[in-house]
Amino acid sequence: MTARAWGPGAEWALENAPALVGALDDDSSFEPCHAVLVDLRHRLTGLRIPRSGSVVEALVPTIIEQKVTTVEA
Repeated sequence: MTARAWGPGAEWALENAPALVGALDDDSSFEPCHAVLVDLRHRLTGLRIPRSGSVVEALVPTIIEQKVTTVEA
């Protein structure tokens, strides 16, 4: 795997690049029990979903954006 990064956080991003792009994922114990999941796993072999590990940083803005007051609704 080759990665380049620059700016604030570049060192952290390079150190964590394999995990960020899903290269460390292990799906050996995953056994889909629904036909749709079986089909998707077959058709999308090797698909990796990136992750940041920054759960709070992702959730807080999402929750705040979804706040709707009674008057606005």
